[in-house]
Amino acid sequence: MCLSTTSRDASSAEPESFFRNTSRRWICNEDARFQEHYVKFNITELQHKAVETVNRPYCSQIIKMAEGGFNKVFLLTMDDGSEVVARIPTPIAGPRGLTTASEVATMRFLRETLHIPVPRVLTYSPTSDNPIARIEKKIFNFKFPAYGSLYHGHDIPKESRVDFEVDGGDFCIGPICKRQFWHGERADMELDRGPWTSPADCVSAPARRELACTSTFGKPRPRRAFLLPTEENIDPREHISLLSQYLQVAPFPVPAQQEMATPILRHPDLSFPNILLTPGTNKIEGILDWQDASILPLFMQAGYPAFCEHNYSQVQSLKEPNLPDNYGELNDVDRMKTDIKLQLEKANLYYYAATGLGMIQYLISHAGYPWDADLINFRAGLVGLTKIWDGLISDPCPISFSPDDDKAILNDATEWRECEEILLNIQENIGVDREGGTHPDDFEHVYEMAQRLRLQIYANAEEKLRKLFWKSWIFKDDAEPSRKEEDIIKVVNAEMLR
Repeated sequence: MCLSTTSRDASSAEPESFFRNTSRRWICNEDARFQEHYVKFNITELQHKAVETVNRPYCSQIIKMAEGGFNKVFLLTMDDGSEVVARIPTPIAGPRGLTTASEVATMRFLRETLHIPVPRVLTYSPTSDNPIARIEKKIFNFKFPAYGSLYHGHDIPKESRVDFEVDGGDFCIGPICKRQFWHGERADMELDRGPWTSPADCVSAPARRELACTSTFGKPRPRRAFLLPTEENIDPREHISLLSQYLQVAPFPVPAQQEMATPILRHPDLSFPNILLTPGTNKIEGILDWQDASILPLFMQAGYPAFCEHNYSQVQSLKEPNLPDNYGELNDVDRMKTDIKLQLEKANLYYYAATGLGMIQYLISHAGYPWDADLINFRAGLVGLTKIWDGLISDPCPISFSPDDDKAILNDATEWRECEEILLNIQENIGVDREGGTHPDDFEHVYEMAQRLRLQIYANAEEKLRKLFWKSWIFKDDAEPSRKEEDIIKVVNAEMLR
């Protein structure tokens, strides 16, 4: 969707549509999502900055080209037809200032030092005042002195950075700017955000962050996992206990091989939309969206890139993927796509099974999840680690679970994966992402499909579980008013008569 203004001075016509999200609608919690993606800025000043940067008389047009979860992208056309692309982060992109400063430093480092094809940064303000394999190999071969995020030295205080000498600019490693370390209350908390020189600190920092946050702000709440909700509240002390257990084992899974702890920079989302090709060829012109890129140990960064689609739930279970039941009914094009997807899923599964990194990365990621009362997978990850402990480490495991707990926890995890697969199918069938987002043109149809499906699930559930499932429907407003069960039944009956 492109929105534009063509005046030399847009001060009298700053369209609200530039500031709000116009490429997405949400079937639940829409007001909150719009607020997260709303960013107001001075369009005239943006035009003036672009004109000054490229030394042109004036900007004749500004167009909103695209927007995603964390940025809005604008195309500014000068009077002589030359073009400048400007990108403005949304409020949920990460820590103000650090997010932009780190991304710019990362792009300049890649372009000027490693000669990786990324767009040239003309100017920036950190404040509000195959070919891919060769590229990744080149980046992986550069040895950084610490873990964290990459910056220009002048953007970070000396006491908060690790300097290093390199051709092409003044770079340093400073505090990690990954969003998880700055989201919500965390932005105002005194947390260890690095830079770190020990891989053990990288493994434990996310858990220590969530331990501090849950201890301070965590409140009892029911679990809202799809098809696995609870009526009773779950105490955040359960999360605190699991985090404490994790911190007991966190130093041990760090591989003994020094090369596995090498500080590595990696693109955070190497998916097809972020890879620009020369039209009609496989030549890579540029790689976009380095926001949130971090330098972490190789054993935390290694894995298949995002463009190699795969089903993450299979990494947990090591269950080999299969062709879908309707494979024989697919046309030639869809069959080819399905074959490719299956091969990628198998390759990804074999990679994690062979390296053993899947379990470690899985556990580290769950230790960094915020308190939401859904502890099934975190608990299962800890059980899984105790199962493979003797094959990794000679020291006795400092945590343990009884055989009965083992069985119950792993059964819960299996049930969770089955429900997750159902949810993924629902998302695909009705056309929404995890937050209930869809294209504005499809909103009415998708919203109606979601409501109808919710009613069907309610009607088909066991009677004692109906009310619970209705309340825990994942695509509903958090502030949805409660409804009497007889009112729901009336709606269900009316729907069945349609």
